[in-house]
Amino acid sequence: MKLGGGSDAKQRKLEKRIEKAKRPHSTNQDALVVGVAFCILAGVLFALSAAVSWADLKVADGFDHRYIMDLGKVSSSFSLIWIIPFAGIGLAVTSVAQLSRAVVEGRWKREMAVVTLILAIVTSIVSIISIFWMQDLVISPAATGSNYGPGAFVSVFGAVFAISGSLILFADVMRDEEESELPERWAKSRDASEEKEYVMPPEKPKGKGMKCPKCGAQVKPGWDECPICGAELD
Repeated sequence: MKLGGGSDAKQRKLEKRIEKAKRPHSTNQDALVVGVAFCILAGVLFALSAAVSWADLKVADGFDHRYIMDLGKVSSSFSLIWIIPFAGIGLAVTSVAQLSRAVVEGRWKREMAVVTLILAIVTSIVSIISIFWMQDLVISPAATGSNYGPGAFVSVFGAVFAISGSLILFADVMRDEEESELPERWAKSRDASEEKEYVMPPEKPKGKGMKCPKCGAQVKPGWDECPICGAELD
């Protein structure tokens, strides 16, 4: 069934997209699995960052290791750093739930992709800002030889994986939502094109009112001239 005004090549391409949209798992599964895996890994890294030191401060007898709970006591600027491990757990949980839904129902939920993206962005921003503040408020005032701890580096890797995975997941889910609407949009376009199809008007019979315009004698459709007076019929 052809769409009005479209070439055959465009129509075939559209029909293939429609058939793909009608099938379950119509999204790019490889890309989505990678996105979910990145988000899960990021969540695990954010959660683990709370178990290792964020700053290793040089002291006379070695290093003073500062963890997330210690940074919160240094300055109120680190009051939001507590959300990193908890948001990381939430990121991993929503990613696993997203994957489970896709396996069971064959579809990825857009709302969950949005939540995953928000968690990834917020957690990553807090991590990066906290690391910059650590340089000014914790590491610089300390003795020479003080540096970032493994927790800071773990959170940076977590931020990279979180942003990358959530963007892949969100972009592919949105593309899937758009393709799932193709059959309905195609049907509406088809109906509109059928309504606009040009209908040839019926052929007018020759002879106005089935009578000769000159003498008024009865004539039949298709006659070229009046059999009575010989007048030419239009």
